[in-house]
Amino acid sequence: MILRHRTSAICLHDENILVFKASDPRSRQLYFFLPGGAIDTGETAAQCVVRETFEETGYKVKVLMEPRITKTYEFFWNNENYLCTTEFFLVDLAEAYHDPRPVIDASYNHGSLWLPTVQIDSVFSYQQNILDAVKELTTHRLLSSLG
Repeated sequence: MILRHRTSAICLHDENILVFKASDPRSRQLYFFLPGGAIDTGETAAQCVVRETFEETGYKVKVLMEPRITKTYEFFWNNENYLCTTEFFLVDLAEAYHDPRPVIDASYNHGSLWLPTVQIDSVFSYQQNILDAVKELTTHRLLSSLG
């Protein structure tokens, strides 16, 4: 099993969540992923989530340091089993909203999109700990925006 310390961004806009569509290089299974990835040496988790969000979606974001959630889970990808410890951050757009634009990233990245938050349960059902983190932070964000 490969250990991986990583981050994921939860970015909301008008009750939509930013994701990118990806296919496993081996199995070709399609997923919707939150922007994020492995934390590089010398990089903080917050720096990683900003960098990865830009690389995978083309959106510039700023991190809200609290609340954040850490989850550990197994994930099978590209014929390998990973034990992931992921720090989930709420982020805001650091630029004016715009429709998704093409990015140059890994070949498995098929582009970003804004999915309605009502689809969270079905979109992230492939991993319960990811789903739980997304639901908790999304609910926190939507409730705090109500005042």
